[in-house]
Formats: sequence, structure tokens, C-alpha cells
Amino acid sequence: MIESVDIKGGEAGRTEVLVRLAGGKSLTLYAATPEAAAQWVAPQGFCAGPPVLYVKSLEPAAVREAVEVMAADLSGYWLRYYGSAARQPRAGAGEEGGK
Repeated sequence: MIESVDIKGGEAGRTEVLVRLAGGKSLTLYAATPEAAAQWVAPQGFCAGPPVLYVKSLEPAAVREAVEVMAADLSGYWLRYYGSAARQPRAGAGEEGGK
């Protein structure tokens, strides 16, 4: 199912991950350490944003293993979920009255 997992640089506790699937599709998600969440929540008391895959460390092997487990869990449900969350919202989504 997964062809490659590329980790793109990163900042303290968070990195962008490009996942290429067999068949040519790809998606980008974030991997972060649990400590990063505390930093994101501190300024406003909450944090909203794209889905994040939490990992013990940002070592490439740990991130790849987490992505592989996510791809296998529930027949790939979570991988599809993370991929769809990264797409642009539908027209009218988030607007008052738009569903």
C-alpha cells in the first residue's frame, strides 16, 4: 500500500511527512511528538488544525512505522481520513448555512 514515506525537515516537535502510495497517489500529513501539543495549546488554550500523527520521536524509522500502522488499521481508514483532511474545503463549507 505504501511506496515511500519522506520526512521534510521540521521544527521543534513537528515535521511534514509526504506519503506516496502504490498506484501513484500521495498525501501530506504532520507527525509530532506529544510535547508539541502543549506548545500549540498554550497561547490560546486550544489548538485546531490539520490532523496530526503523534509519534514517540521524529526519527524516520519511528515515523514510517506509525504511518504503516495507520495505513493497516481499519483497512486504511485513518490514512484516507488524514489524506482527505488535507484537501481544500468544499465551497460553502464552514460558512453560515453551508453544509
